[in-house]
Amino acid sequence: AALWQQRKRVMARPGMTEMKLRAIRLSEVGQFRDGVALEGLTGRLDVVPGPNEFGKSTLFRAVETVMRVPYTGTAANIHELAPSNGGAPLIEVEFETAGSRWRLRKRYLAQKSADLLDLGGGTVLRGADAENRLAALMAGRLGRDRMLGLLWVGQTHSLDLPGDKKGEISKSLGRLIEDEIADAAGEGQARRLREAVTAALEGLVSRSTRKPAAGKPYKAAIDACARARDEFEMAAAAAAAAAKRLVELNAAEGRAQVLASPEAAAERASVRTVLSKSLADGLKAEEALQRANLQVAARQVEDDAARDRLQRLQSAIAEALLLEQRLAAATSELATVRRKLDSGKSEAAAAEARRIDAEERLTQLQDLLDTHDRHQRYQGLMATVAELRQRLAVARLAEIRVSEIKTTLATDPIDEGKVGELRRALGEVERLWARFEAALPKVRIDYAAGAEGRIRNGAVVVATSGEIAAAPSIILEVEGVGQITIAAPEAAGEDVAALLVAASARVSDLQTSMAVENLAAAEARLEHRQRLANESLVMAERAAAAAPSGLAALERQVATMQTELESMDVAVNSPTSSRAETAVELAAARATVKQVEAAVRAAQQAVQAATMRETRLESDISGSTQRLTQLEADLVPAAQRDREVAAARETLAASTAALNAAVREQSAWTAGVLTPAARTRLERDLADAERAERSIEDERRKLAFEINGLQSALVRDRQDGVEAALEEARAALRVAEERVAGFEREVAELSLIERLLEEEAQAVRVSELKPVVDRLEDVARNVFPDARFQLGDKLDVTGLVRQDSGISNERLSGGTREQIAVLVRLAYARLLADRGEALPLILDDALVYADAARFRAMFDALIAASAHHQIIMLTCHEERVATLGQRPGLSIGSLNPWRPA
Repeated sequence: AALWQQRKRVMARPGMTEMKLRAIRLSEVGQFRDGVALEGLTGRLDVVPGPNEFGKSTLFRAVETVMRVPYTGTAANIHELAPSNGGAPLIEVEFETAGSRWRLRKRYLAQKSADLLDLGGGTVLRGADAENRLAALMAGRLGRDRMLGLLWVGQTHSLDLPGDKKGEISKSLGRLIEDEIADAAGEGQARRLREAVTAALEGLVSRSTRKPAAGKPYKAAIDACARARDEFEMAAAAAAAAAKRLVELNAAEGRAQVLASPEAAAERASVRTVLSKSLADGLKAEEALQRANLQVAARQVEDDAARDRLQRLQSAIAEALLLEQRLAAATSELATVRRKLDSGKSEAAAAEARRIDAEERLTQLQDLLDTHDRHQRYQGLMATVAELRQRLAVARLAEIRVSEIKTTLATDPIDEGKVGELRRALGEVERLWARFEAALPKVRIDYAAGAEGRIRNGAVVVATSGEIAAAPSIILEVEGVGQITIAAPEAAGEDVAALLVAASARVSDLQTSMAVENLAAAEARLEHRQRLANESLVMAERAAAAAPSGLAALERQVATMQTELESMDVAVNSPTSSRAETAVELAAARATVKQVEAAVRAAQQAVQAATMRETRLESDISGSTQRLTQLEADLVPAAQRDREVAAARETLAASTAALNAAVREQSAWTAGVLTPAARTRLERDLADAERAERSIEDERRKLAFEINGLQSALVRDRQDGVEAALEEARAALRVAEERVAGFEREVAELSLIERLLEEEAQAVRVSELKPVVDRLEDVARNVFPDARFQLGDKLDVTGLVRQDSGISNERLSGGTREQIAVLVRLAYARLLADRGEALPLILDDALVYADAARFRAMFDALIAASAHHQIIMLTCHEERVATLGQRPGLSIGSLNPWRPA
């Protein structure tokens, strides 16, 4: 209630302004080389439809330029407005604001000028004065000129909300919203505190990264702490080095005593002797093993040769036996296959003869069925030709009747206009007669009792009391008394009489032109004419129904089908059998042909298989015979083969025994041979032992030198006071770290305050944006029923909730996001209007992706919103706009030629 009262008070304040565009005129702008004008903008919803390349975007950019860019501007977008062949863009708009109507004209580039005319008071401002006055008119109470970027939406930019790097739009909206809420002052204090915290943080850390910034006390303290830490680390390193040197001196002296021990030297000599003997034994065993390996290899070759000879002999004997058996079986099978082949050839020939007979029968039946079909086609074609001839006759008669009626109507002078004119002329005559009679004198005679018949009207006796018919003059004669003359006024009678004569002549002329005696005859003739016209329509429809493609096309169709009918060679009498019987016989014949063809294929396949088997058997017999001949040539006679096999086995046994003896000798030497790894290890250990003795001598010399150096360094450490320097560096580091910790606490506290203030600001922002959200849901109620919206910092919709289900803006379709963006602008425009700062909302093809239903719903929302502020929409959807019809608040505009004065 308090908010509503505050709103009423604000709305009642003086100085409230509303801006509306009334006319837009261009010359030498884009494709509009010649002048064009959009006049008569209503201030409600003004729609300018037109096709692509019509110039809608040029019109939009021109309005935006003239209202926002000074006439002295030379930016690239100004040059883009000029025609391709050069020119100086001239833009003129008429608008209303602050209770006055203004005409603004600017010319850019070569002929720069600016004129602002007060159409009510006649005041003219030019140049900079005009620009300053325009800025004052556009500024308003809340800086509404900054809002044009939000409310004037160019083509393809309906989804793009304006950038707000300087916060100008946000500040203007903030002032709007502060007028809408009761606690705007509290939010202002929070904003000032937030700015103070931000300034304090920026004095310590970087604004973007929130890290210590160069040149700030925080970063200087960190750098000083780093230097103190380096100095401490250096002092600590020096102290540690001194302690390390003392430890190293003790270790070096102890190590020197160990290396000088006689027991250690004797132990090292013993190890070296054992390693040398083990390596020599291994090398001797390796040489003996190599000789044994050669012997084993020779015996292995002899054994492999004997084994191979025995295997080849046994394989050849076995293969010869197998070939003899295969030859006997193949010869027997070949005789059987040849008998089957002769039988199969006979069966194939018989099956082929049956197939020929079946195909001849099938051909006869197919010819008979074709004969049936030709007779049916012939009968059907005859019926079609008869039906077409009947339609042709009907169409011809109908066209003849239509032609007769047209001739009659063409020669008949009667028409509705003339009859109507005759009615009006007769009515005029009746009205003039009434006026004429009204101007004539009227006389009434009332006789006294017994005096009837004593007055004469001319030669006629007035027998009884009553009115006498009106006439230009009346002479009443009273017998024995005299005459009474009653005359009408001359002027009145002459005027009406002249008009009456002219009207009567007009009636006569009309009756003569129509060759009728009276109105009844004319109306009867007109009714007859209308009946003929109706009959003509009926006959035309009948002709169209009989010949849809025209009489000539129907005649060509009849001729074509008649020619086809005459060309058909069809016997007069149909086949004796019925078509159904023939079809049944044909199906049976086809089945028989398929069966016979299957039998032929089966017989042919059997013959082919037998032929292939015969060929394969002959090839096997030939190959087996040739191979058997080769084997018998290599083998001894059959009676000697067993003795040859036994001799080969004895040779193999002797070679195997020699091989086993060589392997046993090889195994005996293998146990003493060093493996490569063992040999490498012995050689490495022996080398290590020899190297260790040399290294010990070197180490003893180095230790003596190192001990002398360490003793000298320890003397210098005592002289330099290393421990005192370490304590001094530790104290300095502690002070530097405490200072850095203080800055860290300060930054953490300020960051915490900033975060808390931002959270509070976010909560306040939600409450601030509630007036905008309320207006958005109000204008979107018919487009998105039962939907709730959330606005973000960038003035766009970040969320949409339907039936308790949230949908992020990124998941919405392009069309839905485009419609929501338009509705958001309607909400901000309504907020401006409610605060008395109404601005036109201009949309250039902003509903590109809307379907038909959404397009109508969005136009309903635009029409409703136009009751509070002007909306100008440029669109290429001419057909859709045409379907909207006549609606209150909706005006369709168009561009007209304009010549600048």
